[in-house]
Amino acid sequence: MGSVSAQKRGIASGTIAAARNFGMVIGVALSGGIFSHAFSRLSHGANATLYTPMLKPAFLQAFHDAMLAGAAWVAVGWLLTLFRGDASPDSSSN
Repeated sequence: MGSVSAQKRGIASGTIAAARNFGMVIGVALSGGIFSHAFSRLSHGANATLYTPMLKPAFLQAFHDAMLAGAAWVAVGWLLTLFRGDASPDSSSN
């Protein structure tokens, strides 16, 4: 926000908030899709609406798969931010 003029800070703030919300929605949708696919595969075609205690191992493994995929994306994001360099090389002028 420091690199944006005072007149455009509202637009910049709204853009950042929209991007953050979009990222959260995509993350929830992807993890739900991964969970659903893994659960269906592990339970031989059953879906989570027909859950019985016998499906607990498949449920837990599908949940593990979804969380592992999320952790992998966190690692990718962390590496990207680690190696991107200084975002504002002219930060001393603010």
